[in-house]
Amino acid sequence: MFGGAQLIFLGGSFYYLAAGLALAFSAYQLWQGNPSGSRIYGALLASTVAWALFESGTNLCERHGMTSIGYFSPQDLPLADNTLVYIIAHSRREAAKTNWEAFAEESQRDGRIIEKIERTFLEPTDYSQLK
Repeated sequence: MFGGAQLIFLGGSFYYLAAGLALAFSAYQLWQGNPSGSRIYGALLASTVAWALFESGTNLCERHGMTSIGYFSPQDLPLADNTLVYIIAHSRREAAKTNWEAFAEESQRDGRIIEKIERTFLEPTDYSQLK
């Protein structure tokens, strides 16, 4: 928590202070014998992965021709423990397959754990703020 506060004073992100508070709260819940501490810790872990990808510029995606739109972690179990949802843009639909194959290959080579990739192609509606 103190490191997170120090980062804020240096002009950094509030995320690390919030993560420190969540970690302390998770530890307290577990110490009290409350199993919700495990769920809080799991959500914190997934959020930290998403935040790290966001903060680092997600070079892995960019190296493979993908534009990162957003990263999300489910709130409900069982997906909250092991799922990261990406919204990615490709230059064209045909490139998506090649981009994902290269992404998965590099991820496996670097030791990242990807159990499966599910793809859904989306089209923005007329009233969508994202086009």
